[in-house]
Amino acid sequence: AILLGGGTDLGVALAEHESEWPLVIWTGIVEELREVTESNDNWTFGSAVTWQEILTKIGDAYPSLSTLIRRFGSTQIRNMGTIGGNIGTASPIGDGPPALIALGSKITLASAKATREITLDDFFLDYRKTVLLPDEIIKSVTIPKPVEGQHFRVWKVSKRYDQDISTVCGAFNLIVEGNKITSARVAFGGMAAIPKRAKKAEESLLGIAVENWSETARRVHGNDTESVRRVYESVADAIRSEFAPLSDWRGTAAYRLEVAGNLAIRLGAELAGETVEVMS
Repeated sequence: AILLGGGTDLGVALAEHESEWPLVIWTGIVEELREVTESNDNWTFGSAVTWQEILTKIGDAYPSLSTLIRRFGSTQIRNMGTIGGNIGTASPIGDGPPALIALGSKITLASAKATREITLDDFFLDYRKTVLLPDEIIKSVTIPKPVEGQHFRVWKVSKRYDQDISTVCGAFNLIVEGNKITSARVAFGGMAAIPKRAKKAEESLLGIAVENWSETARRVHGNDTESVRRVYESVADAIRSEFAPLSDWRGTAAYRLEVAGNLAIRLGAELAGETVEVMS
């Protein structure tokens, strides 16, 4: 049977590729897949919970994530598309997975025999391939709540701002202690066959100071933006060195690499309280 959530992706496959669905199981009224629970540390959303419901629940906790969700198609699409469907299709350009991976989200898989929990970045194996076994479904997704010192940004670059598929989606999740980055998780969509962490970039972010840049730059360089660019160019280079994206009608490989690196510079600019022009 085909497991159908909101149909915002599978419906396209049915219409465009003349797929045949001899048997369909709709998850929208499966009570266990519609559950939303909350603890002091996490939200857990059943796989059939819609993005609009997630947006309402998360609210202003992650402003950058909320902005991304509002760009998931139209209001009608957000009221149909589900978090489980967005993950389960295993698209390399799905909007949700890069942000969820960077946040350290976990996914619960269930079969008639047992359940198991894995990190979302371990779910994807190759293009449209996952660790999901033939008798398993995605039961729920757990998203950590913000903690002290956390800075999260996610940016989707596409040909249209609204209702368009990503060319590149970059997500950065940092923990700052004192004035230095002590932990970093970075993930990208549109840069590989799967949504993927940028581990070289994560390493290059560690130890960077994020406070008082403006004052230092004015005193030493007289130009805040250029100082930020120098600090973060190594992060941009790390991103560009560990991906080999494809060229397609959304953008060339060179364009994707340039944009992905520029998002790191944009991250530094925002943390420093500056505004910097980036390719988008």
